[in-house]
Parts: sequence; structure tokens; C-alpha cells
Amino acid sequence: NLMMVPSGNDAALTLAKYVDGLGLSADDAAYDTDGDGKMNFVELMNRKAQELGCTNTHFMNPHGLYEEDHYTTAREMAKITQYALTLPYFAEITSQTYYTQAPTNKTSEARTVTTTNRMLLSYADEYYTYATGIKTGSLNESGYCIAASGLYDGYSYLVVCLGSPYVDENGKPKYYGRFNQGVVTINLVDVACTACRETRDEKKFWEVLNERLELCHRALQCRHNRLEGTLSDAAPILWQYGALARLKKGETIDKLLHGGYSTLSLGYAGLWECVYEVTGKKLTEPEGEAFELRVMQALNDACLKWRNAENIHYSLYGTPLESTTYKFAKCLQKRFGVIEGVTDRNYITNSYHVHVTEPIDAFEKLALESKFQALSPGGAISYVEVPNMQQNIPAVLEVIKFIYDNIMYAELNTKSDYCQVCGYDGEIQIAEEDGKLVWECPNCHNRDQDKMNVARRTCGYIGSQFWNQGRTQEIKERVLHL
Repeated sequence: NLMMVPSGNDAALTLAKYVDGLGLSADDAAYDTDGDGKMNFVELMNRKAQELGCTNTHFMNPHGLYEEDHYTTAREMAKITQYALTLPYFAEITSQTYYTQAPTNKTSEARTVTTTNRMLLSYADEYYTYATGIKTGSLNESGYCIAASGLYDGYSYLVVCLGSPYVDENGKPKYYGRFNQGVVTINLVDVACTACRETRDEKKFWEVLNERLELCHRALQCRHNRLEGTLSDAAPILWQYGALARLKKGETIDKLLHGGYSTLSLGYAGLWECVYEVTGKKLTEPEGEAFELRVMQALNDACLKWRNAENIHYSLYGTPLESTTYKFAKCLQKRFGVIEGVTDRNYITNSYHVHVTEPIDAFEKLALESKFQALSPGGAISYVEVPNMQQNIPAVLEVIKFIYDNIMYAELNTKSDYCQVCGYDGEIQIAEEDGKLVWECPNCHNRDQDKMNVARRTCGYIGSQFWNQGRTQEIKERVLHL
């Protein structure tokens, strides 16, 4: 009660110390890090996190105060909280607004403490009538954080927010605005093909990657420098009236370009083909997956290096490519010819995605791509391709539950088509006509795009204006994951 209601760090230490004093079973001997034959509570915390599948969580203390190498993510904190809610008394304790401690050997009178979760307090501005818990926390290093639960219309909800809000140079929180300065995308297929012109050469790959990253860095700096000196008067709704900021008339936007108020994105594309060209393995294979993770970590390291040097918030972003996939593919074919499995299509794969032709089920795909999303903090999206699921809603719900438990951002791709000539509302097909891909109604064979409606998820957005030949080929070759 004293740990969870008023955020008692001393109570957390007391409980941990109590567990530390417990004897070890033979199975727990590995967690005796002090060599005293007793339990180590923090090691138990890390073991439980691993058991719950938390690969981006590591604890250094029992109370959560700042320490180097003490970290987690919002998604994994939600996973830990879900587990905690299954334990006896947890929900009851974390829903309390007050707790009264009986007299102790240190105090002769009872003491009443109040929850730090103001969403539970009816007199507070933050009060939310449907809130049921759970816990807040705040530090200079991590900002304001909360794991909040609620109950509404028969449904239970859990939300975790970490690092909120952005704090300006005067230490004042900002709840509105923030923006992105622009994106420059590195074509990782080109990097791989350049390095492996004669033979697979991983050492050469890292050399070329570093060279291209510096080129991207210079291009990003050009975007940033182009914005410097811009007056707020250029777009009053954005810069003066609160859409992005509340600057004065005649004031430049320069201070918003540094310190984390805005981001500058390093995009990336074609990891699937990159991995295959350098290693000869698919990223669905252990060797390919390991190499892809190393590449993504290198991209993140570059962003961190630039950020620390310039106080500009560089961030890694999974480029959706959209129509650019065709342009990249044609440039690759012109530079390197047709390489099987690498440049032999009129498109390249979006960001870290598993190739659209790869036979893989929805759950395996999402579980694999969740590892890559964690290394794409500037933006990422995954999807699974599904048929018409109107007669199998329970299967849809199972996929959505899996997404909720395992990956930050993902969606289901389905089709929504209509032929204006014959009224057919099934899937419009892609056919070939004189070497060109065209859309065709399978019922009446109508090929007039002005007389049909076709909706497909392009790479994050639902598109309905048809696509270039590269993206159309990619859509045609997508395999179902359910």
C-alpha cells in the first residue's frame, strides 16, 4: 500500500530487502549475485521481465529512480502491468485514493497518505470518472509517466505513457505542437549492391554504409538549415496560433528546431534485399535477422551521434516509400542490372518488412517484425494481408489481441472493391496487357479504371487512386498471412 499509493520509494526498498533475506532454492542459485546464499530482488525483477517477453527492459533497482542501464518501453510496461493485474490485491491496492497506516514503532499516530494518481481524485482537475488505477511516476530524466486503467461500457482499458510532456528550455511542459523537419531516406539495397559488386563483403558493406550515412546527414542538415530563420508570420496558424507552437509575430522558429521540440528523420528502405545481398540469407532466417538488427542498430547509433553533437533530435524512421519504391527499383536495375532476389522486381521492400512474397503466418510475421519496430523510434508500421474475414470475426479479434500484446503499431490489410459496370463487389484482379499491369473485374472483364473503385493499403494509408507499375506489382504479389 505505501509503495503503490503515495509512491513510497522507501517502501519499495523495504520490500526488496525483505525478499533479499529469503533463502534460495536450488533452482534460484543463479540469482545469488552477492554470494551470500540469499535472493537478489532486482535479479528476480529482470528474470520475470524476461519470462514475460520483455526484451527491451532492464532493472537496476526496485523503486525506479534513475540509474544508468535502468530502462523499459511503454509497450513492455503495459505487458508487465497486465501480468500484475492478475496477482492478488494488485488491482485493489492501485485503485485506492487513500491509505491509512496504523501506528508503528516510529510514529505513535496513524498516518493517512493520498494517491499520486490524480485521475482517481474527484476534486482534481485530472479526475476521470472511469479510471480504476494504477500508478504514476516522474523524474527529470524520464518526464511524467503513468500506467492507467479504466472501465467503460463493460470493457477494460490499459494505457501507458512514458516521458510526457516535452519540457522547454525554461523547464515548462508543452502539451501541444511539436513537428518533423523532414526526411531523407537511405536506400539500403544500393548500399549492399555497391559493397558486393564482385563478391559478398560484409566489411565493405559497413564502409559504404558509413559513407552513405554521412551523405544522408549532410542532406538532413540542408533541410534543417533551410528552415532556420523562417519567421512565424510565414504560417500563423502553425507557428503563432498553436497548431505547432505559439510564437510571437516576427519571431523566428529557430528555437523549435533544437532540443527535441521537433525531429529530423533518417528514413531507410529495402532491408530485406540488403540482408539477402550481403549475407545470402533471408531476414526470416536467424543469420539474416541478426544482421538486420545490427544494421538497424548502426542507423540508430548514427542518429544518436548526430543528436549529441548538434542538439537536433535525429530519429530513425521506417520510410513507407509509396510510389518511390518504383523509382528506387528502376535506379537499382540501371546501376547494377537484375540480381535475383535483390533487384529483379519493380519495387523494393518497405523499411524492415518481410518480403510480400514470403510465405509466413500472421503471428510469426508480427512477432518477428516487432523486434525491428523497437529499433525504429521515429515511426514504423507493420501489416498482415488477410482475405475477406466477415465470416470469421473471432480470428480477426485473435490477431488484434496478438498485435496489442506483441507489437507497437500494426494493422490488417483487406480489400474493398467495386465494379461500376456490373456491380461486382469482390476483389478486382490485376492482369497483364502488353507488358503492363492493369486492373480487371473478374466478372465482366471491365478494365476501365474510371469505372471501378479499388482500395488497397499502399504502405500505411488506404489508397484508391491506383498506383504506378512498381507498387502495382507489389500489390499483385502479396501473399495472404491468414
